[in-house]
Amino acid sequence: MSLNPTASCPICAAPATLLRSGYPGYRAPDVYDIFGCCYCDLQFASPFVAIGEIYESIYRQPEIVPGYDRYAAYAQAVSSSDKPLEFLAAREEMYWFVARAMREMSPGSSILEVGSGYGYLTYALSRAGYKIRGVDIAPSAVAAARRRFGDLYLCEDIGTFSRRLPASTDVVVMTEVLEHLEHPMAVLAAIRDALRPGGSLLMTTPSRDFHSADALWRTELPPVHLAWYSKTSLREMARRGGMSIRFQDYSEFHAERVAGIRPEKRQPSPGASLNADYSVRIRSTGDVTRTSLRGWRQAHWPALARLARRSRFARHAMAHFARDSEILGAVLT
Repeated sequence: MSLNPTASCPICAAPATLLRSGYPGYRAPDVYDIFGCCYCDLQFASPFVAIGEIYESIYRQPEIVPGYDRYAAYAQAVSSSDKPLEFLAAREEMYWFVARAMREMSPGSSILEVGSGYGYLTYALSRAGYKIRGVDIAPSAVAAARRRFGDLYLCEDIGTFSRRLPASTDVVVMTEVLEHLEHPMAVLAAIRDALRPGGSLLMTTPSRDFHSADALWRTELPPVHLAWYSKTSLREMARRGGMSIRFQDYSEFHAERVAGIRPEKRQPSPGASLNADYSVRIRSTGDVTRTSLRGWRQAHWPALARLARRSRFARHAMAHFARDSEILGAVLT
């Protein structure tokens, strides 16, 4: 895979600065260049090209792919939950954000989830009484979602959907999809075309702002993630897309947990997850992080973990993590 010593930002087209060359890719032995845009604060990989075979490989065997095994577990748990949306909202910020934002929407709103993946969020919103469809471009993911959750899903890209049914949707939900897109502005334009006047896009993506200003690519390896966004990046996207934007304050989410167990932090994979032939790499014993005694105690005795938590941690958590999260939540209208 050839590297590009110069690149333009995919959001604002400004010249970008090379931050690191030869950065490891999600599939060994691929390597990428990492660039930073000085204008809109976006970090992005070059070549800026998604590889469909990687996603098909992941969707065929999600239970053993690092990170995606979590999503597979959610799909299994949601299928047997009496209140699946509440279940998801209690697990991670992105689902809490969607559930919280949906309270402000009309009960009769028409909803579309873009990048519905394993289908469990579409299903959870449907069970909560919302009129929703999910779209995804991965045939294997759509087929699996239909088998588990029923006929709520279309194998279609948002561009095709918006041309077929323009101005037909009140709310678009897109969680953890933006960072995968090689044409983010085109997708935003298609979403805007699919929305009725006054409609909203609920979007989440990993946050650059949660880390230090000099942090380099604290997200999944390219090309699974092609870009790492900040609030500045998303504001520029919204401005160029002719949409207004507001960001979610996570104070309520963290306040509910500050006296309990801290949500598990999602660490990006430290090395390639796939081999050149798209098979999943088998980790050596040294690569596996052992569960700490504290983690085991928190998982098995949450009440004891609460008692062990000191007040200074509570103050630290509220002071530093209350408003922000490693996941940006944004409402574009």
